Amino acid sequence: MPREYCKSCSYPLTTCVCHAINQIELPLSVVVIQHHKEISHAKNTLRLAKLVSPCLQIIDARDSVSISKLSNQTDANTILLYPNENSRSLEEFADENVTLGKSIDQLILIDGTWKQAHGIWKRYRLDEHLPSVHFSNSVQKTYKIRASKKGFQLSTLEALAYSVSVLTKLDVSPYHNILDAMQAHWPEV
Repeated sequence: MPREYCKSCSYPLTTCVCHAINQIELPLSVVVIQHHKEISHAKNTLRLAKLVSPCLQIIDARDSVSISKLSNQTDANTILLYPNENSRSLEEFADENVTLGKSIDQLILIDGTWKQAHGIWKRYRLDEHLPSVHFSNSVQKTYKIRASKKGFQLSTLEALAYSVSVLTKLDVSPYHNILDAMQAHWPEV
């Protein structure tokens, strides 16, 4: 018998997370470039983030035309969350923008394993067009299903939640609540 799926959250009925959805309206545009292997991965947290913030735009990393358009349409109020030798601290960048009376209008993230994300970053040379940022503060990880061996590596949902909290000061607990609800269905957690 085929598995039945929830019409609202698209998870199997036995692991439905609808009870934990509390949407957040974001005051900035968020675009996520997603590696194609992550699109259908059952444990991918971007699916959860999209339930909390339906306005998230997701671009398949194989769609070079859309990524090129994204790179060319960005302005000084756009940042890329990706740690590299040229990236700045997100926390300092946000404080500096507040002091200058500026705001970040668009946040771009890459969704994939670290190896996949690095490949996307190199392929499209995203740092040539966009200022990139990293976290200088240690962020507590709560995602345990696909946890990395390195403590600083966060899921896309966790990275998004922290970035939004730093940039907008919004309450991002709905992201964490839906992540907890999804993890409650996995026995290894």
